[in-house]
Amino acid sequence: MLVSLVSLTCLPMCAAAGTGSSFPVTGRGPGYTIETRDWPASKVAGFPEACNRARAQVYLPSSGQPAARLVLVSGWTCGSAWFHHAAAYLAAQCRIEVWAVDRRASLFEDRAGWKADVQAVTSQATNAQAALARLQDPLAYLIGKNPAVLDRIGYGLILDDLDVVVREAVRGGKPVWLGGWSDGVEFVMAYAQREFSQAQGAAIRGHQRLAGLVLLDENPEWGLFPPAAQRQKLGLALGQAEREVFERRWPSVTVFEAAGWGGKSASPFMPLFPAARVARPSMTGEALLGWLYDGGGYDSGWSWLVSSGSFDRAQPLTGWADGEKTHITRLAGIHAVPGGVWEWFYPHRIAADYWEIGARAFYHEGLKISPDTSNRLPVFMAFSGFNPVAGSQPPPGIRWWLGLTGITNTRMLTFPAYRHADILLALSAESNLWKPMAEWIHAGGHKTERTAQ
Repeated sequence: MLVSLVSLTCLPMCAAAGTGSSFPVTGRGPGYTIETRDWPASKVAGFPEACNRARAQVYLPSSGQPAARLVLVSGWTCGSAWFHHAAAYLAAQCRIEVWAVDRRASLFEDRAGWKADVQAVTSQATNAQAALARLQDPLAYLIGKNPAVLDRIGYGLILDDLDVVVREAVRGGKPVWLGGWSDGVEFVMAYAQREFSQAQGAAIRGHQRLAGLVLLDENPEWGLFPPAAQRQKLGLALGQAEREVFERRWPSVTVFEAAGWGGKSASPFMPLFPAARVARPSMTGEALLGWLYDGGGYDSGWSWLVSSGSFDRAQPLTGWADGEKTHITRLAGIHAVPGGVWEWFYPHRIAADYWEIGARAFYHEGLKISPDTSNRLPVFMAFSGFNPVAGSQPPPGIRWWLGLTGITNTRMLTFPAYRHADILLALSAESNLWKPMAEWIHAGGHKTERTAQ
């Protein structure tokens, strides 16, 4: 297994991380440690008790006290590991503690069993063929073995869980910022404008718990489609939720993640990708992962996520040649960190709730979401070439949401040469994105200009 910047311990999923202030260290690197933390959350009928939790991967500076905390929510079907390089840098170099959220469905992933099967395949153990068959079926790793219960995970539950994490983050008095990447931005938008009940009876809006917001590379569809079009999309989403309770794709998402293991050795997962074998008889595990993200021969490639270079001429193929924004070792490295790269059981109910919020023009009484002009938090925004940004104005969907608030204090950076995930993974993002963002957070967002670069 290739491990970048982090050493890991194997922990069973859906297990409580501990009580009080004692949490397991699940990774570490130069200047930071990672703790997997979880807390009691809303109980849902039919869920294994240990899955009624809220969880985050917390990146802590190894020395000194953090000046602020940043809670981050990832995108559609994406796990918290996408934040690894940014979180490690912010914790080690910028005195910002990062809490990368694991959404509720990810607690149903038996990653310990999956890891055992990956190791059986990569080591060519006697049970390798049986393990390879299981790796092609995500349901083999569903805790509780009842996919129907995943339909009970909707937008409201995710926002409630997010509130558990935010309330834990505000303990101790550090300023807490909330950020999202890709579709994770939309969870941030909804959370900030949502009303939460409190034990003493008075309600509080999400933004009232926060010091500021970070919006990373999302042009939300809420502001791009009229309510009538969103009602149509709601109908499609509801039909999808009835047919399949969670998102599925080929190759099986569990195999996709497994392809990132194996490092410099010829990958035993090559037989599952005929197009790759046509192009080259053998690839290392790292190169196969690069092939999947490059899109060369894989009909649903993720080339829009990372700016990859051309392939080298080694035999077996070992990876990308020069030219990429995100080096292949940094992309491969996130497959080995706590939280995981992909969510294996992302519920379609979330999409149905999302389009219902849009069809109601962001007024949703049931979810207690509505515009709120008292939200005047400072906002830091960054956009890659994935978002066509013209001049100094953010994308239309972002502008639409800002118009539902009282927010005027914003800063925007643009990176047209980056693709969607390069803003999280590229080494150059440390100096031209994450450092300026850290300075903005440390300053409390007091700068008021909106700039582009």
